[in-house]
Amino acid sequence: MTSRRPGFRLAFIVAWAFCLAGLFSLSPFAVAQTVVPLATVQTTNRLERVEVRVKPAGARDVFLVEDAQRNLIYEVRWSDDSLQMMSPDAYSRLVFDDFRQQSFLYVLLNITSTAGVIWVGLGLLGQVLFTGRMVVQWVVSERRKRSVVPVIFWWMSLGGATMLLVYFIWRRDIVGVLGQGMGWFIYVRNLMLIYAKGPAVDDAEAEMVGELDPASATPSPAATALTNADAGDASLR
Repeated sequence: MTSRRPGFRLAFIVAWAFCLAGLFSLSPFAVAQTVVPLATVQTTNRLERVEVRVKPAGARDVFLVEDAQRNLIYEVRWSDDSLQMMSPDAYSRLVFDDFRQQSFLYVLLNITSTAGVIWVGLGLLGQVLFTGRMVVQWVVSERRKRSVVPVIFWWMSLGGATMLLVYFIWRRDIVGVLGQGMGWFIYVRNLMLIYAKGPAVDDAEAEMVGELDPASATPSPAATALTNADAGDASLR
């Protein structure tokens, strides 16, 4: 008998909801000129502020603020939660000196802190999984001499898409988030359909270990019965 495994389905629905919550919590994405009403900020004589994406090392949030006299100043919130107000010239000098002292690795990865290395590493690992799934599918198909999509293909797709989705959320890249988000739903749905019907009978749908290592592959009961039937027919001839 087959099982619908409602717990499996519920877990993926919760994970998808969590990803969407993270997506909306990091809005806005690519709009660097978003104006935030100052009513949300406990400061005086300031009308509005614009988020600045170019930040020096150690800065958590940077806003360009216009006061009542229409003077522009930079509001820098550092990682230790301290607040510093800087003139445009002072902030420009700080950013210039900081980027001039950055290592080649920071420039190559487009990051400003050590934590950025971890995030980029997560994105690279997700891309390796995402690319590796195609290599796995190709190797399995070559061994079967026909086009096959093993179950491990969907698991690698889901793992890679999840890592890339988190990475693009951190990058605030709306294109990457939408692309991986839609794909994530498709991979989850395919796994739900696969496990709702129970394990596949055909060896072509076996797990990756059995596909890549023929010596460890165990024939299914249906395949064994078919082989015995063929052997019996051959003996009668």
